[in-house]
Amino acid sequence: MIKLNLGCGANIRNDWINCDFIKQNNINLLLDLSTYLPFKNESVDEILISHVLEHIQNWENTIQEIIRILKPNGRLTIMVPYGLSLVPYHLRYFDSHTLDIYFNNCERFYSDCFQSQFRTPPFRLIEKKIKREIWFGWHIKHYLKINYFNSKLIEWPIIEKCEIIWKLSKI
Repeated sequence: MIKLNLGCGANIRNDWINCDFIKQNNINLLLDLSTYLPFKNESVDEILISHVLEHIQNWENTIQEIIRILKPNGRLTIMVPYGLSLVPYHLRYFDSHTLDIYFNNCERFYSDCFQSQFRTPPFRLIEKKIKREIWFGWHIKHYLKINYFNSKLIEWPIIEKCEIIWKLSKI
């Protein structure tokens, strides 16, 4: 099985091809996700792309490349910050409907969107989950490696939305 951890940073996974833009220990492949991905069509079984798409100007092109290289029934997990962010190097923001065009079978998406390169959704939604956290905790924990008393991601509706996770399967 070929499993890709795209834009892995320090999140190195055993038995995965760990890909990142910056060379560091345990990176298997240096890769610019905004360009062509050097894999054959329908050759990859599973892809994880965690907290990367918000940094890519044309993230839709990255998704198109993922569609190209992922096998039918291959799994894709996308994790991004939820909503607007105060982080200056986030180029895009995502909400719970940003990726609907990729899995929601709604004719309106495909007839109204001239940019779309497909006419039917390429994915089936397995799960969509919104994580929540108090204040700016995820970034403090992730980038500064500081744990504070409320840094655990929880699902409680009255606190700030923090992260959205899509689990998809290619049709």
